[in-house]
Amino acid sequence: MGLVALSLSACGNTVAGTPTAMSIGPSSSTPRTQVTLSGVSPPTTAAPNDNVTGTTFDGCASVTDAEIASWELKPETKHDTKGQPQARNVRGCLWNGKQWYLRIYAVNGSITQWDKPQEDNDRQEAITIGSRSGWLLHSKDQITCTIALPSQQGIATVQVNLNLELTDQRYDQCPLAKQIMTTIEPRIP
Repeated sequence: MGLVALSLSACGNTVAGTPTAMSIGPSSSTPRTQVTLSGVSPPTTAAPNDNVTGTTFDGCASVTDAEIASWELKPETKHDTKGQPQARNVRGCLWNGKQWYLRIYAVNGSITQWDKPQEDNDRQEAITIGSRSGWLLHSKDQITCTIALPSQQGIATVQVNLNLELTDQRYDQCPLAKQIMTTIEPRIP
């Protein structure tokens, strides 16, 4: 299963950091239920997708408008992934900004699908955020950085896609992807 449908916002000059690689192991977290946040613009829940049944994680409800704006995205651009190209097997929302685009979504599968290197990635690093072990995936074409963490019997994903100018500059959007996933990890069931 590819991660073509995942997109996240990349960092601006205000976001710094280097993702930390950790070994993948079983999560020690206790089961969580999704928290209802205030300050979330519509759609406040993702449209149902019969192809995504492994987790109740809802990318549309996982971040506030203030958080979206702090990542240099426009809250008013929020829209559901339903009907989007390459979104047949995902459920969540997308946001646009001048420099990058963000997708936060759920997908079926196991985090172990990335235990072997994928040829589409130039970086594929084990990562731990909060109490969850998952993967940081950076595409060879420089456009996408994705962080995938386990959620119930599925996967919660944050993906940042760069605009063409930053892609050409080989800008590293993975610190922003990590910052966003760090924000939402406590909210993932």
